[in-house]
Amino acid sequence: LLLSFILFSLSNGLLPHRQRPLGSVVFLRHGATDWTERRTFTGWADPDISRTGAQQAATAALALKESGFIFDVVYTSVLKRAVHSTWLVLKELQQIHIEVHKDWRLNERSYGGITGQTVEQAIERHGAETVASWRRSFDARPPGYEQGQPYNPFADERYLRWQGRGGRVSRVLPPDSESLEDVARRTRPLWASGIAREVREGKSVLVVAHGNSIRTMMQAIDGVADEDAATLEVPVGIPIVYRFAQVDGKLTPQAPDAVAECLADFAPGRPPCVSADFLAGEAALAKAFLESRRASLDRYGLGGDRASGGLDGFGELVVPAGSLPGLEENAGSYFRHEGGGGAEEE
Repeated sequence: LLLSFILFSLSNGLLPHRQRPLGSVVFLRHGATDWTERRTFTGWADPDISRTGAQQAATAALALKESGFIFDVVYTSVLKRAVHSTWLVLKELQQIHIEVHKDWRLNERSYGGITGQTVEQAIERHGAETVASWRRSFDARPPGYEQGQPYNPFADERYLRWQGRGGRVSRVLPPDSESLEDVARRTRPLWASGIAREVREGKSVLVVAHGNSIRTMMQAIDGVADEDAATLEVPVGIPIVYRFAQVDGKLTPQAPDAVAECLADFAPGRPPCVSADFLAGEAALAKAFLESRRASLDRYGLGGDRASGGLDGFGELVVPAGSLPGLEENAGSYFRHEGGGGAEEE
């Protein structure tokens, strides 16, 4: 009887109890595909990762392994480039047994009618300025799918009979085309009701997804303004680590000390400051950000004169503050056990 009273009191907040520590989230952008090298709009099309992409996933897994990460649950999209990257990471970490949730809401942005087209083909048909606006704008959409167009996902069995986490089967209506704002509308409910809930339960969560789906969740976590969202870079194969605290009942990212320096130096036109640690050596991280920016801008015909450093009209590329050579100094706060060093610099 006494035990029942104590359990009832704890569950209803009548007795003081130790607060459960919050978990962490690691975002990882999937490895490259052959379409990446051909500068082709991919979206909801489903190419697998290339040899380069597999190596990128392996490098990310090694950084996580050396830093001692042990995950409780994984979220990924239903596209094979993300799923395959997830397999490779979990295999290297010897964590293939853990729970993996595949959710269409983590899919890449839908490029609609330009899916499967190269940058040059899209510019020839729609004009350079229009194509560029799809990169700069938060709410601009490419044209929708045309009748009979290849890579149209509307008849894809994955979406005709979608089985959610609770086992309920329903039909998902794929978007005809999407802006970055549209991507945010589908990823943020998943963040709030799924991933963030796992963090509140103290779980270590790995999210393997795509540049734009990760970008919108980082935007939500750090409160980045819509007009600045397009300048958030998500480097391929670099684990992006967020730790959290409860502040006034809200899940709030615990920013590294370097973020204060970033905020002090912030100016309009520069990439926003983020509260994440990037698990890579300084040189490797700078290289990854530069490659990510170039690939993104080339895809929209904004590459410009690379030698000048002005790649896109956003000004110079600034690697976000909070980047660390390794995360071993923070091991006690969110690793399951003390891990050895971070990724080596390249």
